Amino acid sequence: MNLKKQNISVLEGNDPSFKPLTLFHLMRYIDLGTITPEESASIDKTVFEARNKGLVEDTLHIYFRDKPTISLGRFRNMDTDLYPLPENISIIRRISGGSTILTGPDQLIFAVPSGEKIPNRNDSFELICNGIIRALAHLNINAEYKPVNDVLVAGKKISGSAQYRNSNCMIQHGTLLIKTPSIDEVLRPVKHSTYNGLTSIYDLLDHIPERSKITNAVSLGFSEALNTTMEQSSLSRWEKDRAEALKKEVLDL
Repeated sequence: MNLKKQNISVLEGNDPSFKPLTLFHLMRYIDLGTITPEESASIDKTVFEARNKGLVEDTLHIYFRDKPTISLGRFRNMDTDLYPLPENISIIRRISGGSTILTGPDQLIFAVPSGEKIPNRNDSFELICNGIIRALAHLNINAEYKPVNDVLVAGKKISGSAQYRNSNCMIQHGTLLIKTPSIDEVLRPVKHSTYNGLTSIYDLLDHIPERSKITNAVSLGFSEALNTTMEQSSLSRWEKDRAEALKKEVLDL
């Protein structure tokens, strides 16, 4: 499948019931591969800054973290959210709000910084979660949107998202579970849950598809949900330099 430029005008006919919520004219698609926790968090913040300054187009970037990592929501507190952690687990603070989560090599993380026709909070959550729903459909998994920011399969959560926005721009990022993480000894239980446990691609398919098949499905799913053309790209020189400068900041907890 050629993802160099992915225009979905001919793809919509495959599912006449599907109606994109809005129109994004062009998006960069950046696959960062497997990177360190501090690299991932600094790049998320950097690409948001670059889009906010008008230096780059709307972007979908994806990555895997190379080790287990606690991702603290923008306003979350380690003492209330975490049990004492083993030494092999890193901690970063992300730009967006939302719950504290455990991430790692068995989760694909996506981020969508956008300044293009930004919908309100609830509509934008649904719009971008639909990218994951469409991606899972290409892997023969039937998922549904659960307001405000989750994707469920048979009542179990397979993806969740969080946002940060200002008057010009927003970023929504989230996870797609390849394998279900073991969180009971790491995260303190939340008081309220809108889903019945976690599930993953492995749980549902009884195998893990090749990485390229998963990432291609994600790119195609977001192309369909956002009604856009995806263009493979890479970080600009400004983004690379800025991300390097921000590494220490994302570790400041």
